[in-house]
Amino acid sequence: MNISNHDPLINLETGAYPVYLPQVRQDNINKSFAASPSEELVAELGYAYVWSTDQPAGDVVVETPPIFKQGKWEQQWLARDFTAAERQANFVQTKENCLVRIRELQQNCLERGCRYTFPDNWVGRIQLRDGDRANLAGLRLRAESAKRTGSTETFGFRTYENITKMGLSADQIVLLSDIAFERYMTILGLCWYLKDQAEAALEDAALPQVPSNLDAYGI
Repeated sequence: MNISNHDPLINLETGAYPVYLPQVRQDNINKSFAASPSEELVAELGYAYVWSTDQPAGDVVVETPPIFKQGKWEQQWLARDFTAAERQANFVQTKENCLVRIRELQQNCLERGCRYTFPDNWVGRIQLRDGDRANLAGLRLRAESAKRTGSTETFGFRTYENITKMGLSADQIVLLSDIAFERYMTILGLCWYLKDQAEAALEDAALPQVPSNLDAYGI
């Protein structure tokens, strides 16, 4: 067979492994040989091709030095189960990753907001981040003031889709803010539930499946 730049070799004198053809060329700079030299030529230079073997199953699998077997050098592996300490460390990391996904879910859901059907039957989304809720609270105060004074002032609202809905009445603004707050608490409640499940879990199987969004809950 011919040896390519990506074929693993072993240095027969030092046992260095893996060695690749570019290193062989560098170590034999005064010798000239083909781009893909034969296995026999490589052997003359003190190297042997290492045949690949199937990687065994195991929690931890590491490659060990090759061995000479039945006339050729073969790749070797060492496989073992996780130790108790490794299993615990892996679980702690898996739990933290789950909690990170829950926090990201909450953040993304608040940014994307909840669905809302406007008076013209157009369905958009009301964002529910801290600043969005502060703006909603201010808008609601103005709407309630307009209701108290009998003002016919109308209001505009900017959606997640960057659509501005104009001409909303005070009553419509109050309804919009009520629904937005209800959906905000629903998002928090669902994320709190997932977080509590994750925090209480003692093994991987008990960790919750974190969805990509909360559309299934009508958010």
